[in-house]
Amino acid sequence: QTSDINLYAKYTPNTNTAYQVKHYKQNLDGTTYALAETEDKTGTTGQNTAATAKTYEGFSAPASITQQTIKGDGTTVVEIQYTRKSNNLTWNANGGELSGSYTSGSVKYGTPIVAPTATRDGYDFAGWTGGTVPATMPDEALSFTASWAPKEYTINYLPGTYGVGTATQATKTHNVDLTLLKSSLSLDSCHHGMFNNHSMYVLIIDDS
Repeated sequence: QTSDINLYAKYTPNTNTAYQVKHYKQNLDGTTYALAETEDKTGTTGQNTAATAKTYEGFSAPASITQQTIKGDGTTVVEIQYTRKSNNLTWNANGGELSGSYTSGSVKYGTPIVAPTATRDGYDFAGWTGGTVPATMPDEALSFTASWAPKEYTINYLPGTYGVGTATQATKTHNVDLTLLKSSLSLDSCHHGMFNNHSMYVLIIDDS
């Protein structure tokens, strides 16, 4: 006498099934993302992935990661998106004026930095204090203050219509008290002219 025999296949989940984790960084436009790195990982078919975030300078990882169920065919992909950080950028004119189209306010990491044009009457711009202005925004707040150097003016002392005094020359600094010493000029009075192209003419006159 014969009887039927039923055979059942038994499958064991593969513990070495491939899947990928793709890391995307936010672009400067704040809406799109670019692939930064792809990780090849393995796990057990039917179980959740074990993707973890990475650390990238200037980017924030998501608070949580949506894990995926690992498919037996190895096509499972986990995507992690990193938000680009923003920091504050300020410019201090320090008594002068700022002009031009320059970068300021809340600025995203990696944004090209354009410094303002700084001007101040009677002074030459001597650079920015607060460190070297980088080409792009770093992962920290920045503050720069204009530095100024007083301009020097040449003063020409000219004999007047009566030939009084001696023609001579001196250099004075802007915003520093200007005193014309009569004793050094051997005269009784002077007529002050106007500054013009970093020079000033003083006409020596006879008040007798």
